[in-house]
Amino acid sequence: MDIFDRQQHLNNLKAAKDFYQSKSTYYNDVAVSFDELIQKIECDVDENLNFLYHKSTQLKENLNIQTLELRRDFVKANTFNEYDLQNLVQVLQPLIGHNIPTLELFPGTGQFLPFVVASEPLYFGDRYIEICDEAASILNNEFYANRRLRKYVINDFDTSELPQQSFGLVYCFNEFFYADTDYVIRWGKRVFDLLSNGGKYVFNFLPNDQVWALENATRFQFSIIDYKKVINELVETGFVIDSIQLQPVKSSYVILTKPGDAPPRVKISGSSAEIIDIQ
Repeated sequence: MDIFDRQQHLNNLKAAKDFYQSKSTYYNDVAVSFDELIQKIECDVDENLNFLYHKSTQLKENLNIQTLELRRDFVKANTFNEYDLQNLVQVLQPLIGHNIPTLELFPGTGQFLPFVVASEPLYFGDRYIEICDEAASILNNEFYANRRLRKYVINDFDTSELPQQSFGLVYCFNEFFYADTDYVIRWGKRVFDLLSNGGKYVFNFLPNDQVWALENATRFQFSIIDYKKVINELVETGFVIDSIQLQPVKSSYVILTKPGDAPPRVKISGSSAEIIDIQ
């Protein structure tokens, strides 16, 4: 039995246990009988996952040593297909608005920028400013790309040049498929300091407990993360969970909120921007 079969059996057993627990009035303690088998399969799965976690760490280390040319090759080779792109765009769109400062971490080829240009101001950052310039070119608007967008070099989690406690939205969609769990946690903690009260943080990932994700991580150059650990750590940091969605391939995502009252929006061109209530 390979890791895919083990994970599928494990997921099926957990679902069956949850079902019987929900019907405990009729089935009493039947669900308890699942525990021993679940524990055994979890041990077998964990052994297989350790290999994929090690691979994820190697991918993260490769990110940190990319030259500009390697970085260019990397972002060009990892563009989103239309299905994943639209899934994540639909997540972002309700969060975008005038006078909601927005930051994209690691914009890749800039595929998401055309969908967030209503944000004001709009920031984005990468290890190389050249990647930011090339991502901005997707807008086909030289004035906007060079005068309106705010581009930053971001290395080694250093976001000191960015406004602190100021962003209403931060998102990262191009980086965490090539990173490990600790890397994602560290970025989440940095983002918490960048957000204003009420600000949203959205990121995507490959989950470590879905068969399709394990298949992609095994057969292609993708990483998986222990997303439950990530979320637990970020909740301890202070975040509140808005939404978690698991779906293939690159469009699984988490939306987190920094607690507190969002700062009031000021008038734009003589009219007040509407307040968007995110459920």
